[in-house]
Amino acid sequence: MMPPITYVMMALFPQFVWIRLSLDSVVKTCVA
Repeated sequence: MMPPITYVMMALFPQFVWIRLSLDSVVKTCVA
């Protein structure tokens, strides 16, 4: 049984946001 795509997106979205914030922090640190 495959879960609905909406369930998958809602489950992965927080991880994508966390990765994006982490990358932004690293970029700002390197640039500064």
